[in-house]
Amino acid sequence: MARPVDLLLLPLLAASAAGSALTRRALLVRAAPAAALGPGAVALGPAPAAAARPAVEALSIDAAVRLVAADGDAAWLAGVRGGGGGLLYRGVAGAAAAATARREAPDLLDASTYGSEAAAAYFKGVDGALAARGAAARPSVGHLCVADAKAAGAWGAAASVWPLGPAHYAWLPGSPTFWPAGGPPERAAADARLDEGLGDAIREGREVLFSCESNRFVAVPLALEGELRAGLDLLACKLTLGLG
Repeated sequence: MARPVDLLLLPLLAASAAGSALTRRALLVRAAPAAALGPGAVALGPAPAAAARPAVEALSIDAAVRLVAADGDAAWLAGVRGGGGGLLYRGVAGAAAAATARREAPDLLDASTYGSEAAAAYFKGVDGALAARGAAARPSVGHLCVADAKAAGAWGAAASVWPLGPAHYAWLPGSPTFWPAGGPPERAAADARLDEGLGDAIREGREVLFSCESNRFVAVPLALEGELRAGLDLLACKLTLGLG
């Protein structure tokens, strides 16, 4: 009696009558368990998974717009529109001429980020207090951006940021920045607005703590911002503010 695996492969083998016996044997070896193939046989595993994406991928501006439109967080884009077309920026390493898709490890709990043990301890305190509130955006899993390109430029080439996949965010209505701190970490966490009011944060020029799927986001440098706005239909928002 034919084994189930043989029956499944009969159409394929019949269509490949010109193939060698070795090819047919390879198909059976990959499909069947090792125990069914006789002594000394080794069943082949599945094909290797595709290589992981690099930490930084250069993108054309058209590709960046398509990626943000297809995979960007819809609430983030809605918040940008609600903020009158202002954007949120990070300072990024590398050339300022190209858009990029980036995967960056969170570093706010690292004392070297601000050159301060006190800053790392503060963000650790904020992290614990935000976790107690059930916040998804926390220093241990997130990044900071700010609605001020000049301020972002102090950390690298200023680029607007667009989280990919589901995103969450937190910001402080009573302080323009998380650090330097305006009070104890517990108070900052208690006052933080979570996943709401992004347009308000942009209009008020605040820092925003965000987290996103796989820590992956698109960064678009200032030199390409006009094309980005046109591609995402944000020019009307900008002109409304008299910024065009």
